[in-house]
Amino acid sequence: MLNIGVYSDLHIEHSFYSFDDLSKLDILVLAGDIASYDTIERFFVELRKNAPKLTVLYVLGNHEYYGMVY
Repeated sequence: MLNIGVYSDLHIEHSFYSFDDLSKLDILVLAGDIASYDTIERFFVELRKNAPKLTVLYVLGNHEYYGMVY
């Protein structure tokens, strides 16, 4: 059985996120507004440290674009 977790609107630029509940997942779907442009890299570095083999599907939301230069 495949275990899929779906998360959206975490807004980690405003709060701390714990990776404890990722250990049983095979696939993680991040459905937008996970972090702002200037905090997303730090989020993925921590995600890879805590779940290096986890498959991640990532869809950008509007908050990921905040801070970008167009």
